[in-house]
Amino acid sequence: MHLLGSVHVAKPELYPLDPRIEAAFAASDVLVLELDLDAATQALAAQRMLALGQLPPGKRLRDVVSPATWQLLLDTEQRGGLQLVGLKAFHPWFVALALTTQALQKQGFSADQGIDEHFRRAAEGRLRIEALETIDQQLSLFTSLTPDAEETLLRQTLEEMEHYGEQLDASFQLWHTGDAQELDRLLLAPMRTEYPALFAQLFSERNRGMLGKLQKLTEQPGRYFVVLGAGHLVGAGGIVDLLRMHGVIAHQL
Repeated sequence: MHLLGSVHVAKPELYPLDPRIEAAFAASDVLVLELDLDAATQALAAQRMLALGQLPPGKRLRDVVSPATWQLLLDTEQRGGLQLVGLKAFHPWFVALALTTQALQKQGFSADQGIDEHFRRAAEGRLRIEALETIDQQLSLFTSLTPDAEETLLRQTLEEMEHYGEQLDASFQLWHTGDAQELDRLLLAPMRTEYPALFAQLFSERNRGMLGKLQKLTEQPGRYFVVLGAGHLVGAGGIVDLLRMHGVIAHQL
């Protein structure tokens, strides 16, 4: 089994990938992703997200966040030229994701260039593709957040989004050199320290669930190429760490 940490959005200049990565993929029988987002699944996910993200009739975003968060949102909109038109009738978690997408697109990052999508396209019609999570599972990460956790996610997004491009550029430098320790420090440590409950829901709990499915999946012999968000592989409680606890040692290529 080969494990590859992915960043879900990227720029075209990321490619071509290291030949060792492509060689490991070419020698595999099965591609394993967090979610198999083919065109039909992407359309379904967008519809489900739009439906679940709407606030109840008569409610507006301003009604469900604190005055401080609302003001931060207005300040960020004015400073960053963000488009909030149509978003003020949605839950804070939906707004946080929409603003993240806007900010990344503005800086040239695209999910179409993401590492997951690169390998999904390459595997279509050639390899078996398995997914460790479903659309509903991923959406439930956000729909099950408490109101406080939703607002925390929105505030964190607003506070950090101006630096997303810098963070991702730095992440790719570390990704290229395989520096798992620094990736953990950059990507995970701030949320782990400042928002432990949110970190547990978005990472720790999912890591255990994905590992369980991965172990069951690989009971069938084969050569597996597993592409998961880099944040799920590195650090304490990451999948590599959990594998070690089960006596399975991952060797970095």
